[in-house]
Amino acid sequence: MFGRQTKCKLPVLSEDNQSHHEMRDSDYGRKQVVKDFTDQKRNFSESDISVGDQVLLRRPRVDKLSASFHETPFEVVDKYHGQVTVQSPEGVTYKRNSSHVKKFESVRDVSSQVESSEEGSKSEASGDIADDVGVKPSRPVHTHKMPSRFKGL
Repeated sequence: MFGRQTKCKLPVLSEDNQSHHEMRDSDYGRKQVVKDFTDQKRNFSESDISVGDQVLLRRPRVDKLSASFHETPFEVVDKYHGQVTVQSPEGVTYKRNSSHVKKFESVRDVSSQVESSEEGSKSEASGDIADDVGVKPSRPVHTHKMPSRFKGL
């Protein structure tokens, strides 16, 4: 009526569903941009712990000399987002945040990494020694001389 919308008490269905989807998409895009920026600013990284890994469980701090983690490794039974379920060697299960567990590296794994790095450094060192045979590294040395007032004495 005269180009205006009539106000009516009866419910009216409108075809504005498309605009809701557009708003939802743009809102999701903006939230993703903010999330990416915040993650980058806080140095966020995904946890590398997976089911079946051996982990050490953080213990409450009693004093400054006590160890931060339990000595015995626990096995990861389940992982859901930041929640990790671990099982002790005795069979007791605990649920903790992933920030409270640390991946356990056995002595064999560490020793194999050390051996491989030593082999690489030996080959590099042998090449350096062959190139520098007979060359003595020199350091800057201050030359000492008599003051000019003592030259005549």
